Amino acid sequence: MVSLEKIEKEDLVDLPYGLFPGTIKLVDNAFVARAVFKEIESTCKVVGFDTETRPNFQRGKMHRVSLLQICDGERAWLIRLTVIGLIPEIQSFFANPDIMKVGLSISDDIRALRGRGEIEPVNVVDVQDVVKSMNIPDISLAKLAARTLGIRISKRQRVTNWAASSLSVAQQNYAATDAWVTLRIYEELQKGVVMIPQLQEIVKRRLANQAEEQAEQNNE
Repeated sequence: MVSLEKIEKEDLVDLPYGLFPGTIKLVDNAFVARAVFKEIESTCKVVGFDTETRPNFQRGKMHRVSLLQICDGERAWLIRLTVIGLIPEIQSFFANPDIMKVGLSISDDIRALRGRGEIEPVNVVDVQDVVKSMNIPDISLAKLAARTLGIRISKRQRVTNWAASSLSVAQQNYAATDAWVTLRIYEELQKGVVMIPQLQEIVKRRLANQAEEQAEQNNE
């Protein structure tokens, strides 16, 4: 039952890095944001979403959420909440029952968004709930991306300043990738993929090596 075995960081070492391959639109204007959400509501049925917050390096100090990322698989929209705030169109998006919003550990994201205003999410799916229902022991985005997509995700940009006056290309790629990967993981889980064959072989070899080492120790 390798497919339901918990994977380790060492299993990911030889996997290629994954990066969102589509178009990224940075939204830092309320007028543009309104048009973007009209586009999303008229063309999207299922999207991945995530948020980013400026890291806190001082004990007891909390920052408000800086960025909302939405991705339909081909397009990613990065909504700069530090600039436009939680406009009504964002509230309407989360309340729209016709669009499924897929996230990971979404209670954290919703809590962060509520720090900027009222949010009542409808038709949301937490990937962690899906993997638990399938008895998959890994719940982190990085390990689930490895299991279902065979890729690694760089986390270098995670602790950068998401409230900066401008976001770097690296930050934009990271933010878009997180929302995209969340959606792609969900799609693969819906197909019943719990671990791709390539990773199964890697895990199988690790388990065999561990068993061999344990046997040698027992014989000493």
